[in-house]
Amino acid sequence: MQLPPLPTPTSPSHPPYGTICHPGHATIDILRNNSSISWNKVGHKLCHSCQLGKHVRLPFSSSTYYSTTPFEIVHCDVWTSPVASISGSRYYLVILDDFSHFCWTFPLAHKSEVHKHITHFCNFVQTQFGLSVKSIQADNGTEFVKRTLTVLFSARGIHLRLSCPYTSPQNGKTERILRTLNNICRTLLIHAHMPASYWAEALATATYLLNRRPCSAVHNSVPYNILYQATPDYSHLRVFGCLCYPNMSSTSQHKLAPRCTACVFLGYPSSHKGYRCLDLSTRRIIISHHVVFDESCFPFSSTRSDPLSSLDFLLAEHAEPVPRRTAAAATPYTVAPSSSDVEQPRSTPAGLDDDFDDPAVLLRGPVLSTGPPLFYCAQEHPSSSRAGPCACCFSCTCASNSCSFTASCCIGACSSSASSRTAHPARLQ
Repeated sequence: MQLPPLPTPTSPSHPPYGTICHPGHATIDILRNNSSISWNKVGHKLCHSCQLGKHVRLPFSSSTYYSTTPFEIVHCDVWTSPVASISGSRYYLVILDDFSHFCWTFPLAHKSEVHKHITHFCNFVQTQFGLSVKSIQADNGTEFVKRTLTVLFSARGIHLRLSCPYTSPQNGKTERILRTLNNICRTLLIHAHMPASYWAEALATATYLLNRRPCSAVHNSVPYNILYQATPDYSHLRVFGCLCYPNMSSTSQHKLAPRCTACVFLGYPSSHKGYRCLDLSTRRIIISHHVVFDESCFPFSSTRSDPLSSLDFLLAEHAEPVPRRTAAAATPYTVAPSSSDVEQPRSTPAGLDDDFDDPAVLLRGPVLSTGPPLFYCAQEHPSSSRAGPCACCFSCTCASNSCSFTASCCIGACSSSASSRTAHPARLQ
């Protein structure tokens, strides 16, 4: 008996959508053009399963709006640092003018300080430029939607524009300026071999320099020129973190005392026409106009061999917080200068008159009585009572023939023992 021939299988004209793994429209078009399937449907019904399984973010369109006056739009954002600065800051607020691309940065100990700084900034704009902030663009962070800020914006007629939650590209200008500032901070700290805890000092210098260099967002113009209608002065710029010598003759103990002290250059004060200098031996911030720089020498280079790993927190990809440093784990040369440029209260130094006052000194801390300074002598001293600097002239007392810093005391009255160095009356406290 002869069996009937089997029918030849044919492709269905409309294969079920789920049988080919829910392809996209482009895949269906390819199969249809290759005559693999016959898909004659003009329209395509929205697939619920595809939306749940393959939903992606939609692309962003480029903004075509350009501000025409300064402070018409002000962009704001807050960056969180997992490393506390030497002044105790763990955040910083960045404010960017959309018209000039001039930016301001404010280190913060807490996010609750955002309201205070935005209020001060609005007053600053009104007083210095005779203008008002019209709109503020920010992300959806809670620090910008607090009731205190919304009341301020309503009272001043400021339009608050917020990005959608978890949509940082809508606040792209501040995200980009944060990346630029962090890149400059990282470079300054690496070049000066400084610890990561000095990021707030590097941030102030980075902001100062960024406003004085050409910016591609404003057609390679200088933000300072656009905002102030003047050309900035570049002659006073110095290398961040280098060795410097501020003049201290006005506060010398006697006429034979040293006329300056070796410090580290930390940037430019906002309220003075001078320089901020850090005295590592006494933990003081000194403001002075009369400063001599050695831009080829970096004092912190003798204490840090590889600062690169400690600066990873400045990368945008790093989101894991770094544990807070405790006092026991702090390095013996970590100092805590003030983040502002105003004089800090202090007690009268021992051995001086009660009416002694030094307006150049912003911050005082405990004096390190043991161990040589960071940069006076490169000789590897043995463990002895003669290793260390002279208390009044800071010349090395290691008594080594190969040490180029071995010298007699400037007043010939110093002893090399550690106890006499601490109690010497000529030493600045």
